[in-house]
Amino acid sequence: MHLKVAMWGVGLLILSIFGFFLINIFGNITVTNQQNYTIMKNAVQAAMYDAVDIARYRTGFCVCSVNGKNVNDKWVFNNSKEYKIIDIVDGKCSLAGATCKMVNGEYKINSGVFAESLIRRFSENVTGNKRYQIVVNDVIEYPPKVKVTINSYDTNLNSDDEFTIVNEIDAILESEIKK
Repeated sequence: MHLKVAMWGVGLLILSIFGFFLINIFGNITVTNQQNYTIMKNAVQAAMYDAVDIARYRTGFCVCSVNGKNVNDKWVFNNSKEYKIIDIVDGKCSLAGATCKMVNGEYKINSGVFAESLIRRFSENVTGNKRYQIVVNDVIEYPPKVKVTINSYDTNLNSDDEFTIVNEIDAILESEIKK
């Protein structure tokens, strides 16, 4: 009789240790995922504001495309290869073989400034000894849209097993037009 009760006690102890191990793993994944997503979201938003090309906002620019769509007087692009942005020359927009539109008073972002600012802002805010991979999948300069993926390589506290947490965001820079 006493051996049966002792085995139940050992079984409950082993089950409790296993439960603690599972809570530790999933708690770490959940907290890390939420932290990474929040930092990524804030860093992408701030980097987009950092990358706004104020000079072209004030002077205007030309958007030229061979296969872009113009919907309701707004350009719609699926990726950054569908357009080219050029400066206005003598008050005109022209690029051989493309349809061009003069844009004035609208935001355009600089892809190089965006990537640099994103990496700096993200790295300033992460904590711990995790490895990260930041992938800027695409930057559409006008209208401003970015697609970013951040991979976090984490290890369990109880073992050397590594797992990857992937966060991805598509962000659009919008502004309210005041008339």
